[in-house]
Amino acid sequence: MADRIQLRRDTAANWTAYNPILLEGEPGIEIDTDQWKLGDGVHTWSQLAYRGGECVQQRGQSTTVAMSQRAVTDELDIINDKINVLAAGVSVTLAISPNIIYKGYSQPVTLTGRMINGTPSKMKLLDGSTVLVESTSSPITKSDLVVNITDNSKTFGVRGTVNGITINNTETLNARYPIYYGFGENASAVAISSNRYAATTTAAHTYEKTASISGQHFFILVPSDISALSNFSMGGAPFVMTSSTVAIDGVTYKVYTSGNTYNSETKLTVVAS
Repeated sequence: MADRIQLRRDTAANWTAYNPILLEGEPGIEIDTDQWKLGDGVHTWSQLAYRGGECVQQRGQSTTVAMSQRAVTDELDIINDKINVLAAGVSVTLAISPNIIYKGYSQPVTLTGRMINGTPSKMKLLDGSTVLVESTSSPITKSDLVVNITDNSKTFGVRGTVNGITINNTETLNARYPIYYGFGENASAVAISSNRYAATTTAAHTYEKTASISGQHFFILVPSDISALSNFSMGGAPFVMTSSTVAIDGVTYKVYTSGNTYNSETKLTVVAS
């Protein structure tokens, strides 16, 4: 039976810790890096140079330095993780409720982020670069966020991490000045909270109101950040409304006024577009 020869071997950490002096011509192998040194009978392990050329464990741009099999394997594992995440159709979504609010008013909204087709290691809800809340599970919710927007919109983000891969998405919260509608002596008298239409980005709606006082006109007030109206009907027939403009609390409104006044208890259902 042939003799079996084993070379001196250990982990890189143990070689460094014990730091022996190898005999002249005696090889020593790092079993966790695949690198080796050759003793000279004089210098300690840490004083000896690696043989066979430099072998690195990290990524780089060198075209001459050898890369270890472990480094290549690690890089392939990262690539495979990305492929698996993409193949599974993993994505993140963000829902904002309500998704339209009144401009210039402080209002609470709820943000809900979800990871689809994956189990996250981390989820975050973001206001720009500011982290609002983070979690290790999906869904993730921020239910006490009070916002006051003076622009037409504000963007929030969601970020999810799975298998070391980070996926991002965004959603927009819209804001508009309120539309007012109802009966009154003039446009300014109609611009009260009880006459606000629900927060919306369009004025093309059905407006229904019952007169409480006789002799008043019906008004629709559309703010300048929402497109103007051009057609009105009631019961399928054209409904005549004149237009003008008025400034209320610094906001310019397009004012649509009915041609007639109405008696108390009269109910109007006006379709506008």
